[in-house]
This record gives sequence, structure tokens and C-alpha cells, in this order.
Amino acid sequence: MITTAQVVEKILSRSPFMKEAIHEGLVNVSSLARKIHPEVEQMLQKKVQAGAIIMAINRLHIDKNYKYQNRLKAYISKLGDLIVKTNLLIYTYASTSTLSSAQLSLFNAIENDLDAFCTFSQGVSERTLLFNEHIQKLVESTFTKENLISKINNLSSVTIKLPKHSTDISGVYYYILKQLAWEDIPLVEILSTTNEVTLILENHYVEQSLSLLMSMKRE
Repeated sequence: MITTAQVVEKILSRSPFMKEAIHEGLVNVSSLARKIHPEVEQMLQKKVQAGAIIMAINRLHIDKNYKYQNRLKAYISKLGDLIVKTNLLIYTYASTSTLSSAQLSLFNAIENDLDAFCTFSQGVSERTLLFNEHIQKLVESTFTKENLISKINNLSSVTIKLPKHSTDISGVYYYILKQLAWEDIPLVEILSTTNEVTLILENHYVEQSLSLLMSMKRE
């Protein structure tokens, strides 16, 4: 017969970092118990006292979770170089039949320009260009007939070199983004490749972000 403790364990295990947060006192256990109370009763098919759920939460086993956390922290400590670019802008355009041609024209125009920087990310209905101020006029003239949805200036990027096998470790991005969120550092955009993740943020958050990322590597 399944017990209240087993049901609580199953529900909370859906979030791999919940046990860590509970253990570190970051979660209001009473509020959490109230939130999962209906589901606990549904799974057990009987009435359950709130106190029993609170007790089950407080008695959660954390050994497995801590082992995982230690593995993740060891990986984060091996993060590579941090590369900063400043004077960046982001323009977002609606996807059209001519947008790819305009983009190709831009890349051809800056192919031999060593001071130019430009990259893009493509969504379902829009495309975002990240570039430096050096080519702002060129971008605007090249995409003059395209539908500009939004533009943001005064941006910087922080590129983090990831150790090999980053895809074998779950929670890498979550761990980094969680730290930034706790420090109230908003991100404008996130770009990633297999071994790099680039955070786009407003200029005045760069120093704070670098300090935080460096401290993560030292932990």
C-alpha cells in the first residue's frame, strides 16, 4: 500500500531542485503542503491531514539530490573563459519571404569587415539580429523594407565557454540562470551552441554578472 510519504516524494521529484530548496530553507513548507494537498489526496484516494504532508516533506531524503548537486557544482567550477562584447543592439523582424535575402546581403557586406559583429536567432514567426553599433546604419538600410517588430540598444553580451560533454549534465543552464535571477539580473536574450552560451543583457548589468559568474566558478 502506497504511503503519504511515497506520494509526496513522487510529486516533488518532478522538480529536481525542489529538495535542495527545501533543505536550504528557501521554500515555505506549509504553503507547499497546501499546494500539493489535493493531488496527494487524489493519488491516495482518501483524506489526508495537512500535518502528515508537512511531516513527509520535512523527512524527504536528500542524499541522491545532494549527490547530483555536487556533480553539477563540480561541472560549473570548470566553466571556461568569459568573453564580453559591448555596444550591441538587437533588432527583431517579422519573418517574410524576403527576409532571408536581406540577411544574406548583410552577411556578404560585412564578410571582410573585421570590426563587424552579427549573429541571429530564428523563431517561428520572427527573426532576431544581434549586432554591434559599427554596422547599425548598414543593418537599417539593408532591412529598410522589412517589418521591424522591436529594437533594443545599449546591450552587452557575456559568452560562457562550456566544458565538454555539457549535454550530459542536466540543469547546467538552470543553475546559471537561477543564480542570475536571484540577483535580480534580467536577460534580454540567450543564445547557445554546443559548447557556448551567450547571455545578452543591458550594459549596466555586465559588471554584476561577471562577478557572479566568477564566484560560481570558484565555488
